[in-house]
Amino acid sequence: MLLLSSSSSSSYGVPDSITSDVTGELNSNIFDVIGVPDFITFDVIDVINYNSFDVIGVPVSTTFDVTLMICLIRNLTSVTQPINGFDSLPLPVETTPGPDLARIKWYRNILAHHDSNKMATGDFNTAWSNISDAVSRLGGQPMNQECQELKVKILDQSNQEIMLEIKQSHEKIKELRQTVENLGTGHSEVTENLRKLQDSHSTLQTEHTEVTELLKDPIPLNIRGILYSYRKGCRVI
Repeated sequence: MLLLSSSSSSSYGVPDSITSDVTGELNSNIFDVIGVPDFITFDVIDVINYNSFDVIGVPVSTTFDVTLMICLIRNLTSVTQPINGFDSLPLPVETTPGPDLARIKWYRNILAHHDSNKMATGDFNTAWSNISDAVSRLGGQPMNQECQELKVKILDQSNQEIMLEIKQSHEKIKELRQTVENLGTGHSEVTENLRKLQDSHSTLQTEHTEVTELLKDPIPLNIRGILYSYRKGCRVI
């Protein structure tokens, strides 16, 4: 295994005690894809066996990141990119590894960001056909056979639980949306009631002002009218 020299390896936390000077030629095959800058030097670990570094482990499909893998492949290999790039669905006539990888990535993004757990039968069949064909071309007959089996495979208990959780999540999202809509409607009703209360308050204030003005006069209007009529009918002797 090769590591950067002390000027570089120290930044990766490699003790000086486990490195030694270069004692042989570097295996250039390791860097055929990306190339090695001239200013970088290497030390060879000759004390600790590479197998003692458990940094990779056994790969499992459950930890595969399609987006990351395709990003590494497109940048670290000489794979030919599709006509419209890796971020668009390739043309049907493009069946080389580059377009097939882009095709898998495109459908992965479509399905991962789908807004519901439902898909039209026609869309499903088209997606399945395109993905399985791409996987078959990349992986050969064994992968083609696995794709055919997966299409009719009965979901096991773990998959059923996952699908049930997804369905329940969508139902909760719908309930939350309905709650938000109800809150909006309730807010509108409260606003309308508040406006009516303000109108009623203004009316009460006006009436209160009128009553206050009436109370300021010590002689009520009806009595004042009677007195006026009486005085008018009286004659001074």
